[in-house]
Amino acid sequence: ASLWLYVEQGDDKSFSALSPARQASAIFSRYGVPMIRRLSAMQGLASDPDVYGFSVALAWVKPGSDPNRPTLETLATFMDQATTRAFLSKTLPASEWVDKMKIYFYDGEKEMGRLPLEVWEDNFIATYKVPNYEVQKGVTCP
Repeated sequence: ASLWLYVEQGDDKSFSALSPARQASAIFSRYGVPMIRRLSAMQGLASDPDVYGFSVALAWVKPGSDPNRPTLETLATFMDQATTRAFLSKTLPASEWVDKMKIYFYDGEKEMGRLPLEVWEDNFIATYKVPNYEVQKGVTCP
């Protein structure tokens, strides 16, 4: 099961000051992990013999790139189901989960190889509220 996500964010000097590895870790922790959690919750995936694991690709505008011709940085991750489910159930530390992943980073021009990805708890997805927007009564997101 795979997902490609474009992360749209404004200019942020504190994010720009981070190393590429730290930027990728922040994006993955904030958006990748919640999406993997949702993928793993989809009915039938765990028992489907054709689904070995999960793939999440995240792309964002490279800090400092030309706004008229933005460059996208991309983090592509591939992980097996058993290890991912162990991480999500908190029986496997994040560092061991990451060690077992295939990780590729592209700086917008070329592949940069495996980054030292870190994963931490980030509840932004669950807590952020879009200004002046209310979810219709009775509607929930998984």
